[in-house]
Amino acid sequence: MAIMAGPGDPVLAETAAERIRELMDGGFVVDADGQHAPVHADDLAVISPHVEQASAIAARLADVPGVLIGTANHMHGLEREAVVVIHPLVGYREAPACATGLGRLCVALSRHRAYATVIVDADADLVLAHAQREAPRDARLATQRHVLAALLALG
Repeated sequence: MAIMAGPGDPVLAETAAERIRELMDGGFVVDADGQHAPVHADDLAVISPHVEQASAIAARLADVPGVLIGTANHMHGLEREAVVVIHPLVGYREAPACATGLGRLCVALSRHRAYATVIVDADADLVLAHAQREAPRDARLATQRHVLAALLALG
């Protein structure tokens, strides 16, 4: 995905909203008895790094009440069956501290019970690689790169 306008690029909100609609159209959950049931809005969440992104996503999903939409800070302790996550580095061309914090990444990647889609752009690994060259002993950046590589390998 090409993000041209930084973390506020409308493509991010559109992509997240589109994925939620896809999950509602064809997704299902399995209950404790092994029975399949269609996915409902209250089974879904979108986690974004920025409040502005969450607002843009909420506007695009205004006709789908029940989807939990917010930032990682807002999602502490909450879970849903399926979660769409916007990776914190999407849209950045540098690696600011706010986008490389491991706590928020951990929260974002651990709010799903059964399924997660992680939205990431093509430049995230390059941004982390550059930042790691500038700060080779920064364990936070090394961990971010490791997690990103694992996510990309799953894709």
